[in-house]
Amino acid sequence: MDNVSIPCVLLLLILVTEGTSMLENKKGAVTKCPLPDSIDNGYFEIHREETTVTKLTAEDDNNIDNTFHFYRALYHCHDGYSLVDTTELLCQNGGGWRGTLPSCKAIECPPLAPPSDPRLRMTCSDGGRYGSECVFECTIGYQLDGPPMIACEGGATTEGVWSGPLPLCKLTDQPITSLLTCTVLTLPDNAETLTCTDGNNWGSECDFRCQPGYAVVGKQPLRCDSNGRDVSSDGRWDHDTPRCQAITCDELPLPGNAERIQCTDGTNFGSTCAVECRVGYKLVGDLLLTCIDMQDGSTTTRGMWDGTVPRCRAPVTSIFAQSEGGDNGGMAGIEINGINYSRSNEGFNVAVIRSGTDDVITTRDYDVAGNATQKSEMLQFLSEQVEDGDVIIMAVSGNAAVSFVEDGGSEVMKGLGVGSHERCPLNIGFRESWCLITQKSADGETLPDWFNCNWESRDNGRVVATAEIPLVY
Repeated sequence: MDNVSIPCVLLLLILVTEGTSMLENKKGAVTKCPLPDSIDNGYFEIHREETTVTKLTAEDDNNIDNTFHFYRALYHCHDGYSLVDTTELLCQNGGGWRGTLPSCKAIECPPLAPPSDPRLRMTCSDGGRYGSECVFECTIGYQLDGPPMIACEGGATTEGVWSGPLPLCKLTDQPITSLLTCTVLTLPDNAETLTCTDGNNWGSECDFRCQPGYAVVGKQPLRCDSNGRDVSSDGRWDHDTPRCQAITCDELPLPGNAERIQCTDGTNFGSTCAVECRVGYKLVGDLLLTCIDMQDGSTTTRGMWDGTVPRCRAPVTSIFAQSEGGDNGGMAGIEINGINYSRSNEGFNVAVIRSGTDDVITTRDYDVAGNATQKSEMLQFLSEQVEDGDVIIMAVSGNAAVSFVEDGGSEVMKGLGVGSHERCPLNIGFRESWCLITQKSADGETLPDWFNCNWESRDNGRVVATAEIPLVY
């Protein structure tokens, strides 16, 4: 008869925290094993087990009992983790543990696909990790049909399972507008009015208006909406309440030759500023600048000045015109504040100073006697582009004087207010000279006190016209 082994196992649990484990047999032989290795995210237990093996022999029909005691290390994982590979190690006769040290791997649930229903909103706390919870909400007008929340739970392996299926969204029987209200809006600081289409009810839109000198910062109108929440929830305004922020303008640059800029309230809205020039310089441009809003309907806290920064420049205080005529030609020239602007032989010298700015807008020597095109340009300029208040300086010599008078110059001079004036007759003859310093008046008759017109009716005559211009003209 063949030998037959019939094991009978008695399990005795022993928790071991330190020391060694032993392997014993019936003869009292002891084999010691060290404590097994620990694993991350898990722990082990030591079990003492007893096995009795009975051998049956045919010759003497005697039973021989052999009893063995041995130790087994059982491994477990903490919550959220699952064992990979073996679950136990055995203490061998040689004093070592038999088996592969297991490991604990984090349990993860399969990823949830985004809901195919656009009305269903899903929010998960920790993706697909063990213990993660996914909460579901429906948009306005719909309610959940299914669990409002599912969680990732542990399974037999490292792959977790979700506690339930994804819910659906179905139409609610309640009217949408009766379900939602938003919190009552309050006026922010420096706000003037709040206007809403329907109070704080669902669908109402609200606009804020700030006090003068302040601009709305933030999005508006605000709309009371579900904001993607379940219809059983309160409504939410779709944006944060805006605020009113003070309007300010950029710092004004100090122009050249200016002493300082004085403002009533710095660069704040409503502040008025004035530029003060240094002594001997003239202010050209806007006398006062005020900080205002952009006036383009934009909600910006950046204001603008209602004019341009003026300039400080040396005023025109002296003008000198000279002309000489003679048998062999002549010489004419113009100086303004001691600077030579135009000088020529037998020419028609013209300079125009723009009123209010003291800018010399044109200086030219026109060859009116020998160039018909230049003569036409000069006559057109004097008759069409010279503005009321402009200062006109002329220095004419030689044949230019006669040619100018004969070809329309008399009418141009009348337009400037001096064509028929007794102090400036235009009966100049061949090779004679004249000079003129005047100002165009709106009525065509009023001449300034510093008006000067000189002429010479003799050959080789020399005439000079000067004027001392006041600071304001």
